[in-house]
Amino acid sequence: MESQFDGNRKYNSLRQLAITDLCGLFNLQNQGCCRAIARLHPNGAAKDFAELFSVGLEVAPQLYYALAMLNRKPNLGNPDFLREAIRLSKEKMAANEGGPFGAVIVKDGEIVGRGWNRVTSANDPTAHAEIMAIRAACTALETFSLVGCEIYASCEPCPMCLSAIYWARLDALFFAASHEDAADAGFDDALLYEEVSKPWPTRTLESKQLLQSEAQEVLNHWKNKTDKTAY
Repeated sequence: MESQFDGNRKYNSLRQLAITDLCGLFNLQNQGCCRAIARLHPNGAAKDFAELFSVGLEVAPQLYYALAMLNRKPNLGNPDFLREAIRLSKEKMAANEGGPFGAVIVKDGEIVGRGWNRVTSANDPTAHAEIMAIRAACTALETFSLVGCEIYASCEPCPMCLSAIYWARLDALFFAASHEDAADAGFDDALLYEEVSKPWPTRTLESKQLLQSEAQEVLNHWKNKTDKTAY
């Protein structure tokens, strides 16, 4: 378990990186300015922040995490929630729901979503515990953004689930077993980690790009759509 000292040191290090990211995004030299702006704009204000500095909304995810990093306090997690994720992984595995993985999402000290692996029982290769927990939490809270929530997973998320955690804007991730532990049990994600970092022409999955200009037209319509809900 990480000590309070180690947690504070890691937090301060990440906080400095966030300040550096903000300076880079807005070509700001004054780090004090970034701190002041972050205090004025809460975690969910990435869109307003982007508009204030006249930058594209494509940087909104970077903005959100930089702002969240500046505004949050060190968080070492709650072992009780992690034990609930582990309990789910064991119980649902025994019931043949799927693989040995569980996850819970917490908001304000309360569990708002539970998930467990249902790949084989639902015939859905995307039905990983973290994905199911995110879906449950979003349904319960009636939102597509889980800002202000944390996820506890019985095992380190695979690349798909990690991406979903970022897309859901969760504040923090806590996990028990490592991806090396998962590999030892027969769930090896090493290839996936390697593949997502490669340019698409060099991946093992055969891929071809077609009709780019036609798809760009739709994206341009989205960029100019005045009543869109950005996410």
